[in-house]
Amino acid sequence: MKKRMTLTFKSKKGNEYLYDDSTGLILPWSKEDEKILKQLLEGNKTEDILKDGDVHESKVHYLSYLLDQTGAFLEECDIRVKYPGEEEIVDFIGSNLARQLILSVTDDCNLRCKYCIYSDAYHLTKDKSCKYMTEETAKRAIDYFFELISPQLRRNPRKKIGITFYGGEPLMNMKTIKYAVRYINQFYKENVYYMLTTNGLLLNDANIKFLAENEIGLAISIDGPQKEHDRLRVKIDGSGSFEQIANNIKKLSEAYPYYFRTRVNAVCVFDPKTDIEKVEEFYEELEKTYNIPRAIFVNKVSDNETNYYDQFSDTDNQKYDDRIKNLMRKFHEKKVADKEISSYLSAIAGGGPMSVIVRRRIDEIQGHCIKSSGACIPGQKICVNSSGIFDICERVNGHNSIGNVEQGIDGKAVLKIMKEYNEVALEDCSNCPIKKLCGYCYLNFETENGFKKNKAGCAFHRNVVKTNLSRYVSIYEENPNCRYFLDTDTAELENN
Repeated sequence: MKKRMTLTFKSKKGNEYLYDDSTGLILPWSKEDEKILKQLLEGNKTEDILKDGDVHESKVHYLSYLLDQTGAFLEECDIRVKYPGEEEIVDFIGSNLARQLILSVTDDCNLRCKYCIYSDAYHLTKDKSCKYMTEETAKRAIDYFFELISPQLRRNPRKKIGITFYGGEPLMNMKTIKYAVRYINQFYKENVYYMLTTNGLLLNDANIKFLAENEIGLAISIDGPQKEHDRLRVKIDGSGSFEQIANNIKKLSEAYPYYFRTRVNAVCVFDPKTDIEKVEEFYEELEKTYNIPRAIFVNKVSDNETNYYDQFSDTDNQKYDDRIKNLMRKFHEKKVADKEISSYLSAIAGGGPMSVIVRRRIDEIQGHCIKSSGACIPGQKICVNSSGIFDICERVNGHNSIGNVEQGIDGKAVLKIMKEYNEVALEDCSNCPIKKLCGYCYLNFETENGFKKNKAGCAFHRNVVKTNLSRYVSIYEENPNCRYFLDTDTAELENN
């Protein structure tokens, strides 16, 4: 059964628009357009509608064309997924999807960040061990991964594949990282794009030299100026970590300036007490002189299955709301005026409009075997933990294994996860008008006992998407020549 799947919203200037989820189109909208579309959906012919002198002929023909020729405005709500077999899904992952191997080389860490997802505040992930991945486990993971994706490499010998080192703090297991890089360079070097996420404490001379010489892209966690950073990112003894990290960054930028400018980035986390306006000013000032890397990811502390947010008062939350509105206003004004925007401001305030720009269009397929939402097929990333178990990705807890280095991807486990996700988490998604803009995935619906529908979260997310649509068209109303650029540490992997 098909139902209308559209959402109306207004720009900052009060102009009305319609977002059509079926095609991904955003159309200027009016009462006249609405009247015509309703008549068309009721089965009225264009010649009958045109007998009404209150409508424009061009609008009738245009909306009729969209409805009849592009499949606009209506979507099938009774989505029935036909699942492949266990071997077929593994072949599909290897031949088409898998493009990144994440080696979580240890869960151990030399910081005790107050928002860490491995802390007691996050009951789904608090039981992570402090194991270290062995060289043998890394070798097995690498060999299996490149054998899995061999059909892709045969089709495109120049295809770039992401190899990411993750933790905990991955530099605490430099022994396995060095082994993995040397092994990969010996057999697979031409296809590899390296990345590593670090807190920066162990960026000593030897480690910096190895990372730079092997062109390993770094994402260093820097949450802002010293006061903001040290409030949450503390060492085991409770002292702040900013000064040591800042010194290491200075040493890195001076020793390898080109590497620093081209392959070193920052990732930032904030909570309701963070003065994000001061953090933005910090990045705006220092990244111009290369005293700090540009920020590519700016994320709020995870609110999934946690009591972390119980500590904040209504005053804290109101201050945060005011600050985020101020930054969004600043982003809008600078974007309209074509002024330079700091990487932090672009990441924290520009992500919403960017999500609209990269929305799925009519000719794109919503994830194979996934009814809707932003979830991928498990296996698009092969995330290997320190014991050699395959997780869905580095952000999802380890309760949903999809294989291991001995047996490879478990097709039965992949299908089980997708079926449960479709049947439980996505039970109402067929009636949602923002499926092509949805950013939710397994992470947003996981619980200790499997996936669970998050109706409150979905309602909140729909409002966020509506706001993003409004912000997007509001900018282009004032500056039709405005340009956006997708800026991530995996950008090189997106178009090959």
